[in-house]
Amino acid sequence: GRQKTMIDPVERYHNLSSANEMVIRIEIITPAQRAELETALRPYEHELEPDRIEPPDHFRRKLEAMFRDPDRWLWWAADESGERVGFAIFRKFRDWPDDSKWVGSIAEFTIFPAQRRKGFGASLARKVVQELREAGCEKVELGVLWHRKESFEFWKTVGFRPVFIQMERCQRIFGAASR
Repeated sequence: GRQKTMIDPVERYHNLSSANEMVIRIEIITPAQRAELETALRPYEHELEPDRIEPPDHFRRKLEAMFRDPDRWLWWAADESGERVGFAIFRKFRDWPDDSKWVGSIAEFTIFPAQRRKGFGASLARKVVQELREAGCEKVELGVLWHRKESFEFWKTVGFRPVFIQMERCQRIFGAASR
């Protein structure tokens, strides 16, 4: 099965170090850019799970759900010249069991390979956390796939900490569960 480590921010946004932070520009991803987003999502998902095979309509359904959700942000990250360096897709939802509170969730986040290790990721992560805090989220969470050690270390450097490990059993790998 796949394992994900869920992580949650340790520090408030304004306490995070930003001495070497890169300047990034945020551009909202619009429905008219659906094809561009799909083009960026395909290699991103392949990098995360190279052996995973999705049904033919996976990206169509995923993108429809993303653009339909009023509590979801879809952002391109660009450098100072306007060149795209990555994207972030995140949302807020009601906490459980206290639905008077909002939780932020970073669903998809990447800096394109040629732009990594230049500070863009930390800058984008800080902007996402700030946006979610301004939207009333008391905490922000995200999942990191177990085998993605670099991602795990990155999220720790921008103030997140592990809180639990989630495990799953995939039917298509192991067959139907016994009853």
